[in-house]
Amino acid sequence: RVHVVENSIFVHRLSKYGVDYRRDGLSSVDQTSFPDELSLLLIKMTKKEGLRFSGIDVILNENGFFVIEINPMPGYHSYEIRANSGYPITQALYELLQKPNL
Repeated sequence: RVHVVENSIFVHRLSKYGVDYRRDGLSSVDQTSFPDELSLLLIKMTKKEGLRFSGIDVILNENGFFVIEINPMPGYHSYEIRANSGYPITQALYELLQKPNL
């Protein structure tokens, strides 16, 4: 799962037990990174949709990365909690909301 907040990207790798992690359960959630080219593409996609915040579902398999969907109002807090990554998305959103040009 990728969350984009303006020009920042937050990537969480989800290891799952079944087809749908929301129903079949997760074995782990880890904060990770993406190749720069893919990160820039996902930021560009978010901006093209007129968004400043998005959640993007991406699958990685033996053939590479596949973008599934872009969510305009994504949940994000559970990823931060499961990954024990602190609250970087929350902090980025807080900083975005402090900007006077919203």
